[in-house]
Amino acid sequence: MTEKYFKKNDFFLFQKLVFELKVNCYVLLSRLFHCGLHYADWRRRKNEKLRKSIVDVTFISCFRENNKDVLYAGYGGKNRKKLPDVSRWTRIYYRQLSCMLLVIGSTAKEVLGGPQGKKKARNQFLLAVEEAIVDGAKVILLASALKRQWSYTSFMKDVYPVYKEKVLFTIGDNFTSIVMTKEIERVLSLTGMTNPRILIIGPSGFLGSEATRYLISAGYEVVGLAASNERVKLTSDQFGIPIFTEFKDVGVVDLVIAASHFDSVRLSSKNIEIIRSPGKKLAACRT
Repeated sequence: MTEKYFKKNDFFLFQKLVFELKVNCYVLLSRLFHCGLHYADWRRRKNEKLRKSIVDVTFISCFRENNKDVLYAGYGGKNRKKLPDVSRWTRIYYRQLSCMLLVIGSTAKEVLGGPQGKKKARNQFLLAVEEAIVDGAKVILLASALKRQWSYTSFMKDVYPVYKEKVLFTIGDNFTSIVMTKEIERVLSLTGMTNPRILIIGPSGFLGSEATRYLISAGYEVVGLAASNERVKLTSDQFGIPIFTEFKDVGVVDLVIAASHFDSVRLSSKNIEIIRSPGKKLAACRT
């Protein structure tokens, strides 16, 4: 019995060792990848040489609960507790604007959790703001859970007065909505649809309502799918479109805009088959 116990215990230790090796390899590759991106960014080096602003717009976000986010940053496994207060994540060039994503070393749960986690996240956010200003950012967008980190009153009291002369604050969803409409245009162009019936999942949310408003103004037939009955009538009256709460009631559609993360309205393979036209592919955009 003792021999069997040790054999079983050795097997678990071996599994743990293999897992740690996999994580460490992933972390190493991730850090090499980020270093490569940094040195490949010739526009940044050019701006630094010309003493120009490195970025125009900065997004400040946090890690999601998914450990893959942390691994991708190069801080998985035992390094999880060594997450820096601010990580330089990635850069986007959009219409002559240089945009940088900074990620604070807290998860969404910590940002919206207890007093200790909130205090830590707020301090990290302020450090990220300072870093963005040093980079030359003129606009800072609060992304992910950070837009709910402060109430409007506390933000205007604690943050805005300090930085109002240096930078403009807004929420990341404003930029996301612009990118989303461009993506919808791209999908419609690629598919060649002339008169599609379009489903918006989550039409009452910020991004869902923006997509709904855009598509209605463009003359498309739009229907909505809500996660609950709470705002169905209000949203239906607002846009003048039918709103459903179950996939089986939606009918056949040609394009889906998924702007909700609720499990009850998730676009699973089963739900796709319910709303897809037989013999045709279903086009989809996810916010």
